[in-house]
Amino acid sequence: YELYEGNGFIKNTNQIIFNAANTDWGWVSGIAILDSDVQGSGNMLMYSALTNPRYVYTGDNIKFDVRSLEICLK
Repeated sequence: YELYEGNGFIKNTNQIIFNAANTDWGWVSGIAILDSDVQGSGNMLMYSALTNPRYVYTGDNIKFDVRSLEICLK
């Protein structure tokens, strides 16, 4: 899911779509990178606020278009 830009930035090369919400999730205002893909486990490596938070209702999907997430390690 990553594309190295050559300038220290990594971006997603595929669209990322989360499963539909089974219940209202409330406001989603940030993202986090963890070292585990098991919900509720692992260590948070980094996090950031989203520039466009939104309220997620039952049945909604959260998606990130290609190249819309950008990570820079310094």
